[in-house]
Amino acid sequence: MEKRRSKGVILWGYLFLFLGIGYGLINAARNIWRVDYIVLPILFVVVGIGILNLKNWARLVLLTYSVLAILVGIINWSGFIQSISELSKEGLFVVAIAAFLIRFGMAVVAIIFFLRPSVKEQFKRGGKQ
Repeated sequence: MEKRRSKGVILWGYLFLFLGIGYGLINAARNIWRVDYIVLPILFVVVGIGILNLKNWARLVLLTYSVLAILVGIINWSGFIQSISELSKEGLFVVAIAAFLIRFGMAVVAIIFFLRPSVKEQFKRGGKQ
């Protein structure tokens, strides 16, 4: 029996897959070889593939990452507010706000989406085949 994936699951799977590849290529091009800059792109690619294959562990990792992204965003927000004047001088204020809101928004939407009963059911069925 063929696994049935909703369009949303397919979208999230490819989004994480391409984010991982893009993030990894950007870090390699910038010659950044810190452990977190290597592990995160690999994690995104693995989770993207897992989501596309309806693996529940991938859904749980994505949910965990999303919760951590929100918590880290909230914790870092106070430091971000303190550096607004520096960012304004460099013309990066709008870019920094946009990046924060996109990352925060994606995490919230991912949590809402992957906790929906119909999505959870897809991953239950997907793991049994």
